Order: sequence, then C-alpha cells, then structure tokens
Amino acid sequence: MTNPQVVEEVPLNIVEVKEMLKKIKERDTELNFRAQKTAEYLDAINTIKPKQAKELKEKLTELEIPRVRDVQIQKIIDIMPLTAEGVKTILIGFNISVTADNVKKVVSLVNEYVEKPKKQKEEVETPAE
Repeated sequence: MTNPQVVEEVPLNIVEVKEMLKKIKERDTELNFRAQKTAEYLDAINTIKPKQAKELKEKLTELEIPRVRDVQIQKIIDIMPLTAEGVKTILIGFNISVTADNVKKVVSLVNEYVEKPKKQKEEVETPAE
C-alpha cells in the first residue's frame, strides 16, 4: 500500500475550493463521488466571485490584526459576517479575542463585498377590459 504524506496544509475558502473543483473537472472530465457531492453543495451556496474573494483576503491580511491568521481570514470569507457579533462568533471558535475597533474594520470590509439584494420593481397590473 502507498503511504501518502501531507506536504503542506493551506487553508482555503469556499470560493477557492469551488475553483479547484472546476479545474479538476476540466482536467479529468468527471469528478469522483465525494468531489461531485462537494461541488453540488458549493453550487448551492451563494458566494462572492473569485476575484472579489482574493481582494477581500488581501485587504483583511493588510489590516494586520494581531493573532488573526490565514485560517481565520479564510473562515471570515466563507461566512461573510455582516455584524460585529458575527465576527466575534467566528473568532471565538478559534479562542481569539480582537479589539472592537478591529472587528468594526472587518465588518466594514466584508460589507463592501456582500451583494446587496436587488429591489424588485413592483409590476403594475393593468385592469382587464
């Protein structure tokens, strides 16, 4: 039997995983069972565009928030918390405390990338004659 070894662990966000699965599908023409199920799940989730995810990751990294590492940044991109409470909830899972000022900075950055729901125009019904 082969003994695979982990060479490197790199945290990925949902958008990056989705892109990797697309590349694998193009290469192999078909995904295996688990990869197919993962792709179906990821397609059901509304995510931001890959370019936006990369920009957001860079901006979050540039904030240089103490104790926040790449893993936490990727999780923030996955969940896209819209409130300070949401950011705190994510970081509590990693036993990290962050100042209120830094939390506000994260929330404002995330809110820049969240797609705002488009207001639907009310269709005016014409009376039947």
